Amino acid sequence: MIGKLNTARAWLFRLLAVTVCMAPAIAAAEEKVETVETSVIAWISEQERARKNSLGAFETAPGRGAAFRKFLTRLARGDEAGALALAGEAQVRISAITQGNKRFLAVTDARHLDQGPTVLLNPTPVIDLIAGAPHPRNERGTYQQAVLLVTERGARAAIIAGAHRCASRTYVSCDGKTRTCGAREAYRTSDVAHNPATLFHAAHVALIEVWPKAVVLSLHGMRTDRKGVRTSLVLSSGIRGIDDQTTAASRLRGAMRTVLPNKGAVVSCNIKSD
Repeated sequence: MIGKLNTARAWLFRLLAVTVCMAPAIAAAEEKVETVETSVIAWISEQERARKNSLGAFETAPGRGAAFRKFLTRLARGDEAGALALAGEAQVRISAITQGNKRFLAVTDARHLDQGPTVLLNPTPVIDLIAGAPHPRNERGTYQQAVLLVTERGARAAIIAGAHRCASRTYVSCDGKTRTCGAREAYRTSDVAHNPATLFHAAHVALIEVWPKAVVLSLHGMRTDRKGVRTSLVLSSGIRGIDDQTTAASRLRGAMRTVLPNKGAVVSCNIKSD
């Protein structure tokens, strides 16, 4: 099984890896940035996060999203000093995490540490990939996977949600119902995969504008398969309709089927035969 997983992982990086036009090295400004020498996963694990039903609303103050995007754009383009000058307006904190001989930058919410996302940036990327984990507190392993894609495989960035997806007691206006938080109800405003009025979404917008050719990979967990099909992986390109099977998601689905050949083990939401 381990051999299969290693082969699967190799396929993932082979499909997603592209030549990266290297951004300018992030200029050092260590005297103004908290520096920590530790494991990135351990550092993120120690952060306090808003728990289920612990908040009233989950709102981004007017103008803050734009300030956050402006700040993150500067940082992603390698201008650490310029980003630091904007950090106060964006109400964020920058930490430099040294893991082994590598240095990563982590952005956290200085105003609501328990609610805002953690954005992890790799100054020396080798693959054009941004990994997201919208439900790290109740889809186990997803934020660790996002971090490892950055620290071990050289992805550009990881965006990890802060509060539990069920932290707030208010709801988004989009359609859809879920039992994730207990009773069948609309999605909570703290469920950042379903609420664009968040810093989590603003981070995605800022980074994809800086790196328009990057693949954005959103990592989710799965419930146990109780239908006897033993589905191990569900992929989606995010489109509304049938995939022409040229997207990164469909190509990954095809490659993964050589690793997990059992019928139904790897499926796509966008391919009719699945």
